[in-house]
Amino acid sequence: LFRSEKKEEKPPKIRFGGETLVEMMNVDNGRTNKNTNNWRQRIHIDADVNDRVFYHARLQGQGKFGSNGNQSDSEKFRFHQSYFGIKDFLGVERIHIGRLNLAAGRELALAYQGNADGIWFRHGFGKARLEGFFVDTARGSNDTAVELRGLNINYAPTDKFEANAMWFMSDKTSSTTDAAHYGDIGFSAELSKGVTVVGEYARSSASGNPQAWALQATYNWKSAKRQRGLYTYEGMVNVKQAHDQAVGISWRSIEPDSLPGGGNYYGFGDAVTRNHKGLMIGYQNMVMEGLRLSLNYQHLLPYSGSGESANRYYAAFDLYY
Repeated sequence: LFRSEKKEEKPPKIRFGGETLVEMMNVDNGRTNKNTNNWRQRIHIDADVNDRVFYHARLQGQGKFGSNGNQSDSEKFRFHQSYFGIKDFLGVERIHIGRLNLAAGRELALAYQGNADGIWFRHGFGKARLEGFFVDTARGSNDTAVELRGLNINYAPTDKFEANAMWFMSDKTSSTTDAAHYGDIGFSAELSKGVTVVGEYARSSASGNPQAWALQATYNWKSAKRQRGLYTYEGMVNVKQAHDQAVGISWRSIEPDSLPGGGNYYGFGDAVTRNHKGLMIGYQNMVMEGLRLSLNYQHLLPYSGSGESANRYYAAFDLYY
């Protein structure tokens, strides 16, 4: 009798996945009460060129309910991400080149999910990690930043604490009055199982040296996921674990011209993205495998100048497949 040896199955060279988001929100500033319902579709493509080179792309389309007839260019399906990566190249641990996401520090100042065209690299040194980036972000009439370049150092002496120090610069945009340099420091600390505190502070060289900061506490009582960055860029639950649940609360303060763009956060009403402060309370639940529920409430007011405070109520379902 002869026994046939089963060949080891190799993962496919090209893999596909996706995300679907449906979100509903209400903004009330005491004068008007506005409801907005949005959708977003993402398609992921990953390919292995060889053991060291890979490719990643993400196509995205989005819009408001009932907007099928007059979508803007930013809402139509297009490549939000399209880059190739190289591992262990010229002594550098990892390099990404192309249209990529850029999340540095705790994601207060830099939290671009895509549309950052350029180069990013990462290299580890024991318990420290160095990141560098030189990118152009999306150009157009609503630019939040054009060129960004900088360095970020992460240091994690234990698996429960991580800190970062970052320097970066941005040129003049339609949203900022001057080209500026920025300094940024932040930390993530696990106080007990599932309880994490994250903080970040940024300061600009623009006129008056404006500053921005955010402080957040989260509690995940299922997977005990530790937060390395700020919600909402980083979710509070593990999307691969059904029934994972978490709550979080944060306060942020963003002076005008303190950030090159909105970073991780958006304003609404008179509390515009680049000039606001306020409270956010959030809850996330992996209702079942591949289905996440997100709820949050925000109370914001302008950091400076006149304007009304506003309340925002938000609910969303994300599907991962």
